[in-house]
Amino acid sequence: MKFDALGNQVEISDDGSLTVTTKGGAVYKIDKDGKPTIDLKTLKGISIGNLIDVVDYQITRVAGIISHFVRFVDNGVLEFAYNTNGKLVSMSMERLEIAISVDNYVTVSKHKHPDT
Repeated sequence: MKFDALGNQVEISDDGSLTVTTKGGAVYKIDKDGKPTIDLKTLKGISIGNLIDVVDYQITRVAGIISHFVRFVDNGVLEFAYNTNGKLVSMSMERLEIAISVDNYVTVSKHKHPDT
């Protein structure tokens, strides 16, 4: 099933997975088990919703990759890495909320309901 939601294209597959393509072209998928993925080629940057929710932030530089590890209150985790050209090469998160702007910037925030 395909439909439009607030200008975004939404597709629900027969297996229960969901694909949302934003107005800006970012592609966000949730598989049948609830695991989210984002097409990194379309993203322009990552920001943190509220720095007060960050309890640990580590940066590691190895072989031309700058990796970021961010732990939030309630044990949410964000990991992402850029190459030396500034291209996002990986991103993963657990127990966090994500918002993608119409111009393809990602904001990651503490999960508002950590028990779910």
